[in-house]
Amino acid sequence: MFDVRKLSLTYNKQQEEKSLLLHGLCFVTGDPSVHIAYPYKIHPAVQISATSPGDSKCVYMLLPVPRGSLIKELEIAYHRKGFQSSITHIQLIEQQETISADVVYDDMIKDPLPTISTLKSACSVVVQNSMLLKICLKFTNTEDIIEFGSVVVNYIQGYQLTSKQKKVTGRHEYHNKLSNQEEKSVNRIGHFLRYLFFKPVIKNSLKPEL
Repeated sequence: MFDVRKLSLTYNKQQEEKSLLLHGLCFVTGDPSVHIAYPYKIHPAVQISATSPGDSKCVYMLLPVPRGSLIKELEIAYHRKGFQSSITHIQLIEQQETISADVVYDDMIKDPLPTISTLKSACSVVVQNSMLLKICLKFTNTEDIIEFGSVVVNYIQGYQLTSKQKKVTGRHEYHNKLSNQEEKSVNRIGHFLRYLFFKPVIKNSLKPEL
């Protein structure tokens, strides 16, 4: 038998915030003007540089977050080796079909960034399909380097399923309420009919016989 209460408890437990720990090692790009140097003895982080100046140099990372999860925040550790080159956008790209992809979150970095820090970007995105993290970089000098370390994704698993389940639970309680009201109405009608057709015969035992 379907038990709504048990299912609700399961989803509520899944609502705890989780953190997905990734690394800049996962960054890729299809831009031939962007060079990715992976960790080596002299640099433990991933180094991004460009063979030509520009403000649309982008790298991508797959975020293996379960469908139905709510992404709340992104934390990206970076180090800028070059005062004028910087991070311009943090985006979340959702893709299902091969011919199209949708930007579901776009954080434009307007304020100047410290040379080395962890960039935090608060968001509220429900995962429906494959999710990509896209970081857009601006290089004013080909000798500049931007390094990336850890990438943390804070999310709530099963968030969308929980919202749907609350609606199911509400409908379940509503139908139960209607059933109880109908049952009470039927009982009242039954009592009335029994009283109408089967009236009790009351004998007065104190009345003298003639």
